[in-house]
Amino acid sequence: NDDQRIRRPRHYGNVGKRLHQGQWTFLANMGFQNDSEDEIFGTGRVKLDDRQLFDATLSYQATEYLELYTRAQNVFDNDYEDVTGYNVEGAAVYAGIRVKY
Repeated sequence: NDDQRIRRPRHYGNVGKRLHQGQWTFLANMGFQNDSEDEIFGTGRVKLDDRQLFDATLSYQATEYLELYTRAQNVFDNDYEDVTGYNVEGAAVYAGIRVKY
């Protein structure tokens, strides 16, 4: 019937960039979703807010087997819902170590 599928954006995309300098690597990604709808039982379809998200990762290759990294998600702390009534995590920063063996 040509209705848009629920929770599937009509327009979406990502653009990213990777910069590598010596043992350092920087990754940045900007994603967007526009024109999404959800369906609420008994109410019908509702429009979900458009969203733009920026994520970044910085890593350092200490040795052949050891990498240190930090990652930031939703850097600008955008509020949005993938499903009506269920908020997603705000801005977050993670750090870690990757070991190859």
